[in-house]
Amino acid sequence: MKIRKTKKGFTIVELVIVIAVIGVLTAILVPTFISLTAKANKASDNSLVANLNTALKMQEAEDGAKNATMHDAVMDLDAQGFDLGKLVTKSKEALLWNMDTNQFELEKADTAGANYWKIFDSAASASGSKVSVYAKGIGFGSSITLNGVGFDAGLVNNIETVNYTNTGAAQTNIVIRTNGGMLTVDAENDTVKHYGEGLALDIAAIAGSSYHEFGFFPKATIRQGRIVVENDGQIQVLDASGATGAVTVEKAGTGSVANVVKGDNANVTVAANLTEKIATVTTVTTWTALKTEVESGSNQVIKFEPTANQTEATTISVGRSVSILGNNVLVSGSNNRQGVAYNWQYNGLINITGTGITVGLDSLNLQAYKNNNEARAALNLCSGENDITVSNTTLTGQYAICTNLIGADNNKLTLNDVKFGSSTYCSIYWRASEGTVVANHTNFSSVNTANNSQSNGFGTIVVEFAKKNGVHSQLVDNKMENNTFTLNNCTITNVELGSAVQCVVAVYSPYNNIVNLNNCDYGSSNDLIVLAKGHIWDPTATGSKLTTTVYDIDKPSKPSKLYINGKDADNNLNVLHAVTIDCCIPIIAGTTNNTFHEDGCDYKPLKGYQLVPNGDGTSTYRKEN
Repeated sequence: MKIRKTKKGFTIVELVIVIAVIGVLTAILVPTFISLTAKANKASDNSLVANLNTALKMQEAEDGAKNATMHDAVMDLDAQGFDLGKLVTKSKEALLWNMDTNQFELEKADTAGANYWKIFDSAASASGSKVSVYAKGIGFGSSITLNGVGFDAGLVNNIETVNYTNTGAAQTNIVIRTNGGMLTVDAENDTVKHYGEGLALDIAAIAGSSYHEFGFFPKATIRQGRIVVENDGQIQVLDASGATGAVTVEKAGTGSVANVVKGDNANVTVAANLTEKIATVTTVTTWTALKTEVESGSNQVIKFEPTANQTEATTISVGRSVSILGNNVLVSGSNNRQGVAYNWQYNGLINITGTGITVGLDSLNLQAYKNNNEARAALNLCSGENDITVSNTTLTGQYAICTNLIGADNNKLTLNDVKFGSSTYCSIYWRASEGTVVANHTNFSSVNTANNSQSNGFGTIVVEFAKKNGVHSQLVDNKMENNTFTLNNCTITNVELGSAVQCVVAVYSPYNNIVNLNNCDYGSSNDLIVLAKGHIWDPTATGSKLTTTVYDIDKPSKPSKLYINGKDADNNLNVLHAVTIDCCIPIIAGTTNNTFHEDGCDYKPLKGYQLVPNGDGTSTYRKEN
């Protein structure tokens, strides 16, 4: 008899019991696990915040003051190795900067207030924000409107319009920082502080406790409220003549206002330290009338408002302090080089001929042509010790901005939102000493160095020394020394390379000239920066210096090469003499290899690369092993 084997399994009751046990364990363990993970993430984020705050405290102790803007805080952290734009919290809670404490914290559901700052990658995502906005990324957008919160453009330099208003409770500490463009303010109960630079400021209304300018605008208008130009703040022309309510205009400390326009408006009160800046205004409609008014008139502010293009324009010589406000109508003309041959003195459409004067040029379009193989300049600095500001202006010429070879030392030139036309071969041809050039939000992209016939090489900005009976001079030796060039948030793309060595910046004088390139966009086609090429280093000079800064939070395209080709007193090629390199780009010296001599240099090579000493006084730049 066969014994039947019976297959046994779980009964339904047993299965129900097992499932119930699993469910109970899951209900107990999963929340515990999630809680432990959340706590671990929170602990990690708290540690990150603590590290950020420690870095800020250290910098604050060194500076002796809290950061005034979030951008200052971001740059402090960047200098200490924190790339805030790439930091992501594990808890997914956003990092907020508290302006009052100069410390970071994690965002809470109820966090609100203009003193808190948060990074946004688009104007759309920042719309309606309850905290102040820090812009990130070139795709942020061209305009933003804010209601009761602050704004910082960060490293974004293509924002054209920032509108601030407040329909809620009065705000007493609104901070706005721009890199160019138009700023409008309409908040009659608020107090606003502005940093950075812009194209124009329009204040419809502000509280009696005021608008405070710490940055720069070439022109500003105010119709109601109080405006104070604070330390280091600068306004070229402040127009209060259209005031509809009580307006007070003041200046504090080292603040600067070149001209205050009030007309006969009884609503306007000007502080005693600015009464000498109250300007008379006239309007002209032709270049000829402008020339007469500038050269023979006495009005400090001239509105140049032509209704048609001005052709065959002749040189205007500016020998006094004056501000010229245009309407961007084209002015073109041909002017002859003057002076002895090979001393390279130029006529520009505008010549600065005075000494110790302040000149403001705004919203002009100057086009100087090359004729009979003679160079032309749109703006020429013929004299020294002047303060010239050019804003919202287009300049075109073989050398759009030029200095005379003799007598143009100790000038300060500031460019704001300037563009250079496509027929320009060299945007700034600087043949002077002790000068300062600052370009903010300026576009060098149309400069076409390929059309430059100079065989020894030119660039977007050129400093070249002259030698008697040698380079470009028969009468004088001029080292062109101790100049400083700073480019902030500028665009230098599509510079075409010709047969000569064309470049972004060419310093042909090795006598203590300093070049600072900060957050500039060099494009993909432009990979050359030249420092002191082709001339002998002066071993007694303190050396030249090039610094570039590229910040990861919004890194623009950058040069792939830094080309340095110099000679020392013994005629050794590819020498860096007391040169400081602080950049995130490869350092290439010479045309065929990456080996160069270095003498008292400081450098920070691209991550993943290194400078390896060769034991013979040279170093080779190469990838890390």
